[in-house]
Amino acid sequence: MIKINLLPAYVLETHLVRRTALLVGVIIIVQLAAIGFAYMQINSTTAHEKVRLGHWTAKAEDVGAIQGQTTNERSAAGPYQTWVDWVSAIHKHNASWAWLYEEIARYIDNKVMIRTISLSGQSVTLTGATDSLESAKRWYLNTLMCYLYSDVKLGVQVPGWSFTQRSALPGATGAGRYLSAGLGGQAALAGIDLSTPPSEKTPVALTCTLLPQFIIQSPAPPAAGGGAMGGVGGGPMAAPPVGGGAVGSMRLGRKGG
Repeated sequence: MIKINLLPAYVLETHLVRRTALLVGVIIIVQLAAIGFAYMQINSTTAHEKVRLGHWTAKAEDVGAIQGQTTNERSAAGPYQTWVDWVSAIHKHNASWAWLYEEIARYIDNKVMIRTISLSGQSVTLTGATDSLESAKRWYLNTLMCYLYSDVKLGVQVPGWSFTQRSALPGATGAGRYLSAGLGGQAALAGIDLSTPPSEKTPVALTCTLLPQFIIQSPAPPAAGGGAMGGVGGGPMAAPPVGGGAVGSMRLGRKGG
């Protein structure tokens, strides 16, 4: 079948224009709806983020306040930390002295009676007594092998008379039991000291120089008052005395070489 369009051309054009306008209108309405929905979403998200911003701003202010308090507390604790560090250093310092005395004692001959050990800076002085020059020499040679020292000097006081004939008195005890057989009862009148046994009649002394790596430096105490620290009753806390600069004499027993 053959269809023949007898309508004028403008009728078809009007129909096409109407359909196009309707399609454009639908598109515009859809776009407006999408824009409106997006706008609503943006407004909702903006409000939510404003709430979050306020929350985290408050948190940041709290953190800043806590950081300020922390800084103040650290500043206040500074003097206490100084004393804690000093006490820890003192413990290490005292342990070092104990170790040094033990190492020194390892090289003392078993026939030497040590009376004093004095340490001052790099110098170590040991005084004592022994039974003979041979024992003093052996002690000196032992000390020369000690890894602690860079220099060792021996001092010996040679007695002016011999003790080879001394014998113990019958029934006597202690150091005074010895008597010179040659001098008899005149020993005291002759100026002979009978109170010291023969094993300690030869005074000896060693003067040693410590190597730099073995010198023990006393840790400096904090300044008196400790900054903001107060002692008992609120007064200033003064630093306790620190030993180690010059150690007093001490009595040691015999120790094997």
